[in-house]
Amino acid sequence: MRSWDTTQSDPITFLVPSTILATTGGEIYGIANYSSGSSQAVIRDSDTGTRLASWFNPDSYPTGLALDPDQNPLVLERNTASGVWEVVAYSPTGSVLNTTVLEGSESANFVGLALDDDGTIFTIEAATAPTAIASFTSAGAARPVVPLPDLQVSGAAFNLNLASDGMLHFAAYDTLTGGSVLVTADPASGDLTSTPIPDIAQTTLGPGDRLFTLQYDSTVVITGLDGTIVETIPPSAYAPWIVSPIGVTAAPDGTVFVSGYASDSATGNTIPGITALQPLRSPDVVGSQYSGLVCDEFSATVQATGTPPPSFFEIVAGSLPPGIALDGDAGTFGGVPSDEGSYSFSIRALNGVSPTPDTTTDDIGEYTIEVSLKSFVSVDPTIVGTPLVGSELTAETPEWVPAPTVRLLQWLRDGQPIPGATGNTYTATEADLDHDLRVAVTGSSECYETITATSAAVRVVAPSSPSPSPSPTPSTVPTTPGAAPGTGLAGTGSDLEALRPFLALALSAVLVGTALLVASAVRRRYIDHR
Repeated sequence: MRSWDTTQSDPITFLVPSTILATTGGEIYGIANYSSGSSQAVIRDSDTGTRLASWFNPDSYPTGLALDPDQNPLVLERNTASGVWEVVAYSPTGSVLNTTVLEGSESANFVGLALDDDGTIFTIEAATAPTAIASFTSAGAARPVVPLPDLQVSGAAFNLNLASDGMLHFAAYDTLTGGSVLVTADPASGDLTSTPIPDIAQTTLGPGDRLFTLQYDSTVVITGLDGTIVETIPPSAYAPWIVSPIGVTAAPDGTVFVSGYASDSATGNTIPGITALQPLRSPDVVGSQYSGLVCDEFSATVQATGTPPPSFFEIVAGSLPPGIALDGDAGTFGGVPSDEGSYSFSIRALNGVSPTPDTTTDDIGEYTIEVSLKSFVSVDPTIVGTPLVGSELTAETPEWVPAPTVRLLQWLRDGQPIPGATGNTYTATEADLDHDLRVAVTGSSECYETITATSAAVRVVAPSSPSPSPSPTPSTVPTTPGAAPGTGLAGTGSDLEALRPFLALALSAVLVGTALLVASAVRRRYIDHR
């Protein structure tokens, strides 16, 4: 529980907000229109009480507060100069983003503000009898008023809540019954449920579509939309303070903020402002699985929630990898792992809170870290050269990333190491004939996995034999009878070549002689016939 003073004197006097809303980012917006000394200012505080901004429009008076989808404040204001009602959208620092004038609102008395997803504006018309729901388009065009039978609320500002069930929920003082009522109304038909509940100050819609209803004794009753009570926060939760409440809101984490006057029971000092009530929650630890690399920095944070946040962590089973340590105060573990392997362990978180008898002050999460050796980016070697018996082969070994501190080379025959063959070159032997040769490179470094890269195979063959010279073709020319061997026409090839010219002349002479004999015989026969 924490409280802070909301009073200010600059730029305008402000005491206590009557309507407050919590943003999803943990900030509080507030307006006031009926507490003593308050004014038309809008305040913006952090959830710990730091005043972040405040501003006011001297020509207006706020009676309704809502948040747009961007969590900017929307303020329902009556313009005292023109008499019309406006919905003004402000930036977080008070700059006017846009103003929507509500059509035909000069004589109205609006309290409360809610927006639908389509931009429809809802407010409560307190000047009519009975009270009615007034609605406008996002541009400010008036829609038909929906009366709320048998209900007449006062004009004090309150939270108007539009829930997921499409119904409007609010608490107000009903002048017809003379008491406070909790109202659920259908904005389309006007059908309503009005439940008289003594001493209701306000109700607001909080996380999980739950209604947080504040009573004047400072009790906060948390219910579902159907009225089922989920939890009750008693006045003792404010101790040592005694709170006279005015407004209420709830943050997404369940923290309840109550505006009003907080008095210290011991000193009697009174603070006009806001009191924050954090629901106590025991720790909830979510286990996880991680992976890391030997010799590389590793860090992780225990995913644990609770109110207050867990403040002590310890290992209760298993062990962290060597080189990793747990920070028991911060809930982090990290370092540089030195050994590969799978390590499982359990971490317990504590925050010293036991909200109810069936809860504990701690929770345990199961964790695993898989630590692996780092890997080289390797490239297979290749064999260069002709794989013949007696030929030299060379291993080409591209660079690895990073370069191994130790690199070993080994020649293989049919996948088996060849004794002594560990150099960059290798001469194929008879033992390699008709076998496959490969070369393997093995790299290793500290923190890295040792790996081997192997080349494609080459098959060793025998060198080719030279072709024999052709034998001379035997001569078919007959030898001269009685001639000595080697002296006739068929003797040797060189003799035949020498006689070739003479044989040609002799053949020509024979042909010429024959032709002369034939011509002479023909001439003699011609003379005889004459």
